[in-house]
Amino acid sequence: MAVKRVWAAVLSVILAVAVMVPVSLASSPEPAAALSGSEFNAGNIISDDNFFFGSAMSETQVQSFLDARVSRCEAGYTCLKDFEQTTYSRTADKMCASYAGGTNESAARIIAKVALACNISPKVLLVMLEKEQSLVTSTRPSVSRYSIAMGYACPDTAPCDAQFFGFYNQVYKSAWQLKRYGNPEGTSNLFSWFPVGKPSRIQYNPNAACGTGAVTVENKATAALYYYTPYQPNAAALSNIYGTGDSCSAYGNRNFWRLYTTWFGSPTTSRVGSLDSAVGGYKSITVTGWALDPSSKASTYVWVNVDGVGGPVKADAPLSWFDAEFPGYGPNHGFNVTIPATPGSHEVCVYRDQTLIGCNTVGVPQGIGHLDSATGVVGGVDLSGWSVDSLRSDYSYIWVNIDGQGSAQRTNTSLSWLNTMFPGAGTGHGFNLRVWATPGKHEVCVHGPDNLIGCKNVTVPTGTGSFDSATAVVGGVQITGWSVDGNRPDSSFIWANVDGSGGAHRTNTSLSWLPNYLPGFGPGNGFTVKLPAKKGAHRVCVFGADSLALGCKNVTVLKAADGYVDTVTAVPGGIRTTGWSVDLTTSAPSYIWVNVNGAGGPHKADKPLSWFNGLYPGSGPNHGFDVTIPKPPGTYEVCVHGTEGLLSCRSVTVK
Repeated sequence: MAVKRVWAAVLSVILAVAVMVPVSLASSPEPAAALSGSEFNAGNIISDDNFFFGSAMSETQVQSFLDARVSRCEAGYTCLKDFEQTTYSRTADKMCASYAGGTNESAARIIAKVALACNISPKVLLVMLEKEQSLVTSTRPSVSRYSIAMGYACPDTAPCDAQFFGFYNQVYKSAWQLKRYGNPEGTSNLFSWFPVGKPSRIQYNPNAACGTGAVTVENKATAALYYYTPYQPNAAALSNIYGTGDSCSAYGNRNFWRLYTTWFGSPTTSRVGSLDSAVGGYKSITVTGWALDPSSKASTYVWVNVDGVGGPVKADAPLSWFDAEFPGYGPNHGFNVTIPATPGSHEVCVYRDQTLIGCNTVGVPQGIGHLDSATGVVGGVDLSGWSVDSLRSDYSYIWVNIDGQGSAQRTNTSLSWLNTMFPGAGTGHGFNLRVWATPGKHEVCVHGPDNLIGCKNVTVPTGTGSFDSATAVVGGVQITGWSVDGNRPDSSFIWANVDGSGGAHRTNTSLSWLPNYLPGFGPGNGFTVKLPAKKGAHRVCVFGADSLALGCKNVTVLKAADGYVDTVTAVPGGIRTTGWSVDLTTSAPSYIWVNVNGAGGPHKADKPLSWFNGLYPGSGPNHGFDVTIPKPPGTYEVCVHGTEGLLSCRSVTVK
């Protein structure tokens, strides 16, 4: 009798009520890409990693999931997203940790707390609630459906056991039972008829006449599902995966797989870690990601293989987001390891406890480098950066393209830090050079031995130069400097303004140093130019090629005109005055003003003086004056004014 009672108890928990009934189509929308029954693997319905993963969803995530399944509940009903129940505490045992009861706990809280206590994924519990009673998506769930929410202790051959009624009771006891099926340490080996790794005959239906099929159960999680619902879907059930099959079809495990896949993705994809990146570098591959052990909160190890050869790496690097995604695990589950590797293509694979996390094909370049700067200058582009060739330690070569056309350049700069960053590389892999380019916009790309180092867009200016000085001289401002034009390498032009008005001037000074400073340009690009300017303060600005502003300077001209009165004498019938007067801002003759006793008028100073251009070069000879003013006898005060003011006053008597 004792054996019979034990067997009856086992049956009461493994024969779920939903084994013969497909979940209604309305309760489970099809995924964007409809599933096919050919994808169902009877021996691997869900991985252990996904099944025994109590922190797979937080309470908040569970609540958000439930809210998304039902937008509006029918009047008079309480949907699962709004359900609350006061729970009681349970002590820990071999299957589950303790559960602290609470007042009016939400369904989401109960699911999340039970999942953590028994280390059964909340995703599994949500799927079970749906496949058994459609509680997740129902808009009018009855009280009775909450009472047997997980179909726990509801065999096909007998009424449900009332002692296990109630939502909290159902969720907890089903999670407890799913854990018990694995025969945890300290319990008996009661559940052994679906051994992992060995073939088992599993029925298609409670009706034995429907036959059995051989299934090799691949993991504890799949075995637990068969203990809970001991039937596999037949071909008819799999051929109509969103509907019904035939009289020998059973749907529980098919529906579990379909719902989990629709809601959460593949149930067999590993959730023990992620290969986030595998990047080839200098003689190495850097591999990053994360990993966890669902059965332990401590940091775990991964095994990293490169081309099938590898070793263990501890996943204990802190990840700020990790504990929020996997509550209770803490942050220290990241890994970041750099592994030596030769140039070429390699396969990188990461495992945790023989479970593949991921594989990537990675290329390790022969070279590595960086284009630090590309600056357009007159005559070309100045480039700086570095390029390391893993096959050379003395120096390397780069290839520089400008608008797709280019040439090889040897690295020409020693950078002491290179050998520290890349041991064994040497230091002679820097470059600081100029590549010829025409004025205008260009795309500049630099390549290493087998890799693109970088590209930059630059503008090569038409010209450059310098406005060195502006000095006040008699009659104007003398300016000096240099200006080059990429279109006129031997000689160029400047434009000089005085107070906004000006003109063009050709460079007229040879500068021996200029070709060394700007290779490709001749020495004849200096300028020393006098700009006419009146007496007073002025703003002088100089522009180079393509209207490039070379600068502005403020200058005060103290003298811009000159003159002298040679004679003032009485002549018969008048007064004669002679001398010279010049406006030094022009070579044209200027005027004088002669007053006699305060009254007078203008007279042109245009008499040729052969010596004058020697006094003021560039002014020409025509700046003398010889003026006779008729006057009757008498004594007179004669004053002569030039361009900038009084030249002389003298007294003379006409007889």
